[in-house]
Amino acid sequence: MPDQSRVHLKENASVTFNENFGKTERRVKLTGDAFFRVSKDKTKKFIVETDEMNITVLGTSFMVFSEKNTKKVYVNSGKVAVANGNEKVEINPGFVASKEKTKTKIETGKTPDTKFLEWRKQNLSFKNCKLKEAALTIEDIYNLKLNIDPKVDENLELTADFKLREANEIIEAIALSFGLNFEKISENEYKIY
Repeated sequence: MPDQSRVHLKENASVTFNENFGKTERRVKLTGDAFFRVSKDKTKKFIVETDEMNITVLGTSFMVFSEKNTKKVYVNSGKVAVANGNEKVEINPGFVASKEKTKTKIETGKTPDTKFLEWRKQNLSFKNCKLKEAALTIEDIYNLKLNIDPKVDENLELTADFKLREANEIIEAIALSFGLNFEKISENEYKIY
């Protein structure tokens, strides 16, 4: 970026900014998922706009995830402020802020796992991650639908590391680790049962 900040975009993500970037502030618009390493400049805030919230930083590294109905901000270093309307929360390394489309409040908590950084290394990592959350992550990364049969406990916890490869290989490994089956329903849809 013009200010020497770095942005790593996930597939189908984009960052845009106008010609005034860096004059009085550093404002970008994000669609999708991205990891930011922001260069320090105490005189010019760095602001990331998404459709659910704005993230303001001075110098830090953080990840923004755009899941189906939720935006999440994971802080790797430094401190960020996350705002939605009049609500503003600050989060430190090891913490996450999330905002669901159907809710008005921003929720905060400890980061449950480190998957938010692993995709940059071409890894997919889950640590004590609920099966339901793992399925949503796989849907986002591979742009597919992963249905979990209602008879399967969505709260099963998954701890696993995968090198990024074909979706069906990862889905098969997850299903087998819980003694479950999986089926490819169509080109972009799978089922675990």
